[in-house]
Amino acid sequence: MRIFIFFSLVLLCRSLFAQTDVIQFNNVVQEEQWREITQSLRCPKCQNSSIADSDAPIAEDMRQKVFTLQQEGKNRKEIIEYMISRYGEFVTYQPPLTYATSILWFGPLIIILGGIIVISQHIRTDDRKSKNMLSGDKLQ
Repeated sequence: MRIFIFFSLVLLCRSLFAQTDVIQFNNVVQEEQWREITQSLRCPKCQNSSIADSDAPIAEDMRQKVFTLQQEGKNRKEIIEYMISRYGEFVTYQPPLTYATSILWFGPLIIILGGIIVISQHIRTDDRKSKNMLSGDKLQ
């Protein structure tokens, strides 16, 4: 029984050792802006996580850098441009339309249109075949 209680306490106290960011904001607006920026930037290590949600060390560094840039008086656009110059376009969830990213923007549309064309052609040929078969039956 003592062993069970000991391990239960160890598991319950595990959260005491969890590392969290300790950031002191000057006002609520600044904190909201920080949260919005960190939610809009993607973690380079955890591909489908924002830096706000990721526990990776690089995400922690990026959150701290966002805070530092914010304290220096940089606005949202300048902070995101800094992160893009440092980590590449990958850190944004919505990359800008460039030649390199055009396939990301237009690829799904092209695939959908191609599928619609293939399906409509298939339906037309089936209609023609059925009409030819019907007219052949009437002739006999």
